[in-house]
Amino acid sequence: MTGRPSNDGVPVYELIHDPFWFISRLTIQDNNDELQQFGKVGMRPEQRKIVEALLENPRVLILKPRQIGASTIVMSFIFWLCYTAQRPITVISVTHEQGAQQRMNGMLRTFWQNLPDAMRSSMPVDNQQHLKFGHNGAQTFQMVAGGRGQGRSYTFSFAHFSEMGFYPRGSAAVKTSEPADKTAYGSVMSTLHRHGRVVIESTADGPAGHFHTMVTTAMQPDSGWAFIFFAWFEFAEYSIPDEDMDPAFEVREDELEYLEPVFDDVGNVIRPAL
Repeated sequence: MTGRPSNDGVPVYELIHDPFWFISRLTIQDNNDELQQFGKVGMRPEQRKIVEALLENPRVLILKPRQIGASTIVMSFIFWLCYTAQRPITVISVTHEQGAQQRMNGMLRTFWQNLPDAMRSSMPVDNQQHLKFGHNGAQTFQMVAGGRGQGRSYTFSFAHFSEMGFYPRGSAAVKTSEPADKTAYGSVMSTLHRHGRVVIESTADGPAGHFHTMVTTAMQPDSGWAFIFFAWFEFAEYSIPDEDMDPAFEVREDELEYLEPVFDDVGNVIRPAL
């Protein structure tokens, strides 16, 4: 690792301990599937809020809409955490399907592969579910919920549960009477270090499953969780201007009854079908 000064004269080895400085210089794949430096794309306010919460709280739960960059910023934070670790920490990310697991793994590998030569250490373990940093021994696993083992051979310093709302809820691969989503969570938590940290981030998938249980728990005062809620109607990409609406679009009475409390809050008006 280099001690060369940055543009403002501060040595890089000092700046890397600032997650906002470090993450802004990671390379990500943007919405057009092009590689861009995070800082050029720009960190969204909600992503900054997530990083601040992760720095300040050992337990963070994020209830969010899709495509706001929550998984990307958490994986960026994990990469920063592992890269700057002063001891060989072990991190696990558990997600709902193999495709998502591969995307998380690919994101970490992209971060590493695009570091400046002077900052890119060796990666003695580099496969589709496990990366290990050569300079400090820190390692990170990416797994699919419901699989066997769930990393029980390790003690984890940081656990990341991604899209928990979509974890399988049927029978688990291990012998247990518990639903698979609850088993996946419990399996990882049983291997978490005594002072380990946890983040859960997911879109909701109805009022059922272990994620729903975790949300209702995290919302309670003195739960020990930092609860962050990003409502879908707070984001412009979830809205359509009136002039772009399909004239044939109609809202049924039962849909209006469901949506009315939400739109009362944000000042929108929907007219039911005649």
